Amino acid sequence: RCMEKASKSLEKLQPGQLELVKTLQEAVRNHGRVDLMKEIKTGKFMAVKRMPTSWVRGSQDEFLKAHPNSSELPWFDVGLVNYLESRGFPYLCESKGLFKDESHTYVAANFASGGDLFAWCDRGPTLGPEREAEMRPMVRQFLSATCWLHELGIGHRDLSLENILLTTDERG
Repeated sequence: RCMEKASKSLEKLQPGQLELVKTLQEAVRNHGRVDLMKEIKTGKFMAVKRMPTSWVRGSQDEFLKAHPNSSELPWFDVGLVNYLESRGFPYLCESKGLFKDESHTYVAANFASGGDLFAWCDRGPTLGPEREAEMRPMVRQFLSATCWLHELGIGHRDLSLENILLTTDERG
């Protein structure tokens, strides 16, 4: 139901609604990329996954018919985020909308200004007690989030340093 609801929540991306700031990373498996964009009306930044609509299709059913063996499931991912938000799951980048234009589908979420844990490891303190002390609260949150997912009967299936996003915001 969450996937069906997600596909029905697609909004038309209005010209001048979002401004590209920079590309954050390529999303090769999704045939797209993740961009840092600014919402013109509010000036707020968001991370926006941009994928060709010809690949994403208009719904989960259409996607599965076109790509029955795909390991990527964009509608499932969006539906799962919506489900977790409805359950009050606090360890998400808040969804900011689902948009499309003539050629692309855009999945927008809060921007995690601290980057990912992999990049933090490269720029953070060197190995030792200081690094361990800084990592403790992050590890505690990560384990809490993972336990909560398991209590909901959800397995993440892609836990990695690149998928742990950091922010100083209360909700990111």
